[in-house]
Amino acid sequence: MKISLNDYILHQIEGDIITLIELLCIECLELFNLKLRYKSSIINKKSDFVWGVYVKKKLQFDLKSITVAVCFVTAFLFVAFSVYMAAFKDNTVHSDRSIASYKTVNYTEHEIKDSSAPIGMRKEYRFAIGDMDNGEDCLIFYVVHSLAEVRFDGNLVYSLTVDNTLGKSPSSNWVVIPLYNSDIGKTATVTVTPVYESVRDREVVFNIGSRYAVFMQRLKTDLPQIILSSLCIIMGILLIVVQLGFIINKRTSSFDMLYLGIFSLLVGIWRITDTRFSPIMFENYTASLGYITLAALFIMPIPLLLFFDERNTGKLCVLPRVAAIVNSVAALVCLICQVTGIEDLRETLNVSHIMLVADMALLIVAALFAARNEAKRRDTMVFISLLVFGCVFDFAYYYIKDTSSGIIFTTVAFLIYTFYMFVKNILNINKKAYVDVKTKLFNRARFDDYINNKIPEGEPIGVMMLDLNSLKHINDTYGHKVGDRVIVKFSELLRKTFGKGEFVCRWGGDEFAVIVRNADREKLEGYYGALHKATEDYNGSGATPKIYFACGYVLSAEYPEVSRSELLTKADARMYSDKQAWYDKRSYANGNVF
Repeated sequence: MKISLNDYILHQIEGDIITLIELLCIECLELFNLKLRYKSSIINKKSDFVWGVYVKKKLQFDLKSITVAVCFVTAFLFVAFSVYMAAFKDNTVHSDRSIASYKTVNYTEHEIKDSSAPIGMRKEYRFAIGDMDNGEDCLIFYVVHSLAEVRFDGNLVYSLTVDNTLGKSPSSNWVVIPLYNSDIGKTATVTVTPVYESVRDREVVFNIGSRYAVFMQRLKTDLPQIILSSLCIIMGILLIVVQLGFIINKRTSSFDMLYLGIFSLLVGIWRITDTRFSPIMFENYTASLGYITLAALFIMPIPLLLFFDERNTGKLCVLPRVAAIVNSVAALVCLICQVTGIEDLRETLNVSHIMLVADMALLIVAALFAARNEAKRRDTMVFISLLVFGCVFDFAYYYIKDTSSGIIFTTVAFLIYTFYMFVKNILNINKKAYVDVKTKLFNRARFDDYINNKIPEGEPIGVMMLDLNSLKHINDTYGHKVGDRVIVKFSELLRKTFGKGEFVCRWGGDEFAVIVRNADREKLEGYYGALHKATEDYNGSGATPKIYFACGYVLSAEYPEVSRSELLTKADARMYSDKQAWYDKRSYANGNVF
C-alpha cells in the first residue's frame, strides 16, 4: 500500500508527540515521587494528618502543593488531548458556494432498523430538489453528534464519518453540499445516524441556499454569546498576564487572580465553541472543536476551586483543595474512558454536572464558615450566587430542551464581577506595595515617594523619627507575638495622635517616621506631647507590657541648606540620643523598665 508524503510526515510527528508525552509523564513521576505519610503531633494535645509530596531533594509539600500538581497534570493532559485531536483528527473537506438567501424544503422521514448502527437505528430523509434561483445554491443542514450520508438519485455525493480510534462522534456539524442546475428534479436521500441515544430525536432542518446566508443568520443569532464569550476570553488573558507580571515582579505572592483568569478563559472557550456558529468557522475540524469544548468544561471547576482556596482561610479551607483533587481524578477517569473507547466524554457529561453541583454546595459551605475576612466572604457569596443561578438555569435548559444555552445574564454578571475583582486586585496590590502588612501604616517605599514627590519644594516640614524602647526585652520575656502586638498598638497610638492630616509610616522593625506638613516647633512639640500622653494613658490602664518610645525631630526651616534625606539623618541621630538617655535613667536590675 502506498503512503503519501504528507501522511508519512504526519505519522512521524504523531509518533514523536506521543513519545514526548510519555517522557513528560515519566519525568513528572520522577520529580514528584508521590508518597503519602501520616504525621502525629502531641503539641497542644492535637493530632494532624499531613499529606505531603517528597521530591528528590527531600523538599516537602503540603496538601496545597499536591492539589496544584494534580490539577496541573489534569489540565495538561486535557490540553494535550485537545491539541492532538486538533492536529491529527479532522473531517472530510468539502467546497461550497454562496448566494444571498436560503429556503426550507419539505421532506419525508423513515426510521430504519439496523443492528450494526451504534444505537440500533438510522434516520432517512427524502426530498426533491426543485428549481433554484441560480446555480450557486447549496444544500445545508445541521446534525448533532451524528454521522451523515447524502445521495442524489442513489449516487453518493457526501459522507460524514469519524475516526473511531478516539471517539464515536464527529461532534456537531453543518453539512454543506454544492448544488447545480443539473441537480434539479433529483431525489435527495439523506441518512443520519445518531451515535448517542440522547440525540436520537433531534430535529434536522434542511435548507437550500447559500453558505453565506446561513453564516450571517447564525452570526446574528449567536452574536450576544460570541461577544460575551470573547470578553470572557479577553478578561481571562488580561487577568493571567497582569497577575503573572505581579508575581514575577514580586509585588504579590497570591495566585487567586491567576486562577480566576484561567476560569474566565475556560468559560469563554467553552461558551464560544459550543455555539452553532463555531462549526461554520471550523467546518473541517468540528470533532476537534467538540473535544476542546468538553475539555474546557471538564477542567473548568478546577481553577474555580483553587481561586476560592487562595481566598479562604480557616478550618474549612481544606475543602476546596480536596474538591479540586476529586474533580481532577474524576476528569482524568473520564478522559481515560474516552481514550480507551469505554465511554466518550460526551457520554460522561453527567459526571461533570454532578461534580459541579457538589462544588457549588461545597463552596457555599466554605464561604459561610471558612472565610474570616468579611469582605472576602461577601465577594465569595456574590460570585457563588451568580454561579448557582447560572448552573440551575443551564442544567434545567439542557435537560429539558436537550441543548446547551447561552446564559446571557449570568455571563454578564460574571464579567462584571471579574472586572470588579480585577480592578480591586490591582488597587490592593498597588496599595500593598506602599502599606505595611502588620501595622497598616505606610511603608518606607511610600515614605521615599511621598517626601520626594508629593511635597512642594520650599514647604516647611517637620520630620520625626520614633523607636520603641526595650522591644528586644519584650520579645525575650513575653515572646515575639506579644512584641508584635506592642508594635501594632503603638501604630494605633500614632494613627490616633497624628490623624489623617500627617504622614505616618513604619520605617522598619520597631522604627517609625512621621512627616508633618507646614510645620513649626510649636506644632511638633504639640504632637510629641500628645503622643507621650497617649502612651502614659495606655500604660496607666494596667496593660502589660508597657510602651515606651524614643523620639527625635527636626524642622526643615532650621536647616534650609540641607536636603530632605539629610533631615532624616539628623532626626534619626536625635532619636538615638533620646533612646540612650532613656536607657541611662533605667535599670533592668531594678525591674522598673516595664
